[in-house]
Amino acid sequence: AAKEINLDQDSDLQKKTAYIKKQEILKTYLQQKFLDRIMISDTDLQQGRLRAGKQIFAQNIFCTDLAEAQKIKYEITTTKDPNQVFYERGTALGWISFGTLDQAIEDTIYNLKAGEISAPVKSNYGYHILKVDSVRMNYDFQMINPALQIQQITEIIRKRKVHSEIQKYLSELAE
Repeated sequence: AAKEINLDQDSDLQKKTAYIKKQEILKTYLQQKFLDRIMISDTDLQQGRLRAGKQIFAQNIFCTDLAEAQKIKYEITTTKDPNQVFYERGTALGWISFGTLDQAIEDTIYNLKAGEISAPVKSNYGYHILKVDSVRMNYDFQMINPALQIQQITEIIRKRKVHSEIQKYLSELAE
């Protein structure tokens, strides 16, 4: 279809495609560079296994800045029905599994109990107020053999640690 309308000859599209390819190559290079430095402790694996064994149904109120998030959090704490605030402003994230969200959001969600609401949380995208509605066992994960469980958990933790190391490295370069 792209060839039929000559998209393959569009110079702007070719420039954008070349840019994306370069970004992906750079990303892969940086991941490989930091992969050897990543150490995963027994504590990391234990925490990952506990999280992977649960799924959490959560809601999110997204804010672009901290002041807005603090204002909404105040509204939630002073209202008689916090659920109404989430109904009007929030979005259901659905059933969350380990490794599927921004780490800051996931860390917060996995540290809340059913019915609890977080303080504003900063992620790579903005600020969030999170509410845990329900927690259940992750039966799909439980059915996997233990060796595969460890492999999946290790991969999630490794990717997150590599991402974190790359962010630190880029911050140092920017300074």
